[in-house]
Amino acid sequence: MRYADLVNGVLPNGTAVYATILTYPFTGEGETLAAGAQPNILARVSDFENPVSSSAFTIAESSLADCDKTDILVRFLSAMYAANLYLNNPLAKECSTTAIKTQLGISAATAALEYTAATSNISGEISPGKLLHSDFTVSTAGLNNIIAVREEFGGFTTTANYNAAVAGATVPGAGNLIDYSLRDAAVATLQQWLLLEGC
Repeated sequence: MRYADLVNGVLPNGTAVYATILTYPFTGEGETLAAGAQPNILARVSDFENPVSSSAFTIAESSLADCDKTDILVRFLSAMYAANLYLNNPLAKECSTTAIKTQLGISAATAALEYTAATSNISGEISPGKLLHSDFTVSTAGLNNIIAVREEFGGFTTTANYNAAVAGATVPGAGNLIDYSLRDAAVATLQQWLLLEGC
């Protein structure tokens, strides 16, 4: 949606759009547009802040109390974890690139750029961690960098908002902004399935 707003130069409410931060899948796609149609790349966030955490799974706290919803969420996160491990496996690069090409309806050259963007250790979509052993653990450094960028550009209205954001966002725990209970269940579910399958 942000990419469409940028191309149109206006938000749905009529507010003018002059710039935005683009993430996958527009990182590679924007570079392969015809001359004159490409967005002007002013800078890359990763040139100033490294690493950057731009992806998260957000879940309504009320869902944690609903067993049916929790089961669905755990299975969804398990599937995402499996896909993440596959994307992060260099032996699966060709298949992953073909899937990106098919899903986005783009050329093989653009899909290769998208794959590189998605698997970047600095600002990509893969979970941080060791190769083939990542587990959706939040990058504390990446999160702190995002908070710093928001603060620099007035993303917090008061010092109290900033302090609350830092305290709430960077300390994992049950009921906190970072709550690993569903993540832990999803990782355990997938690892158990992999053991049963003999993978």
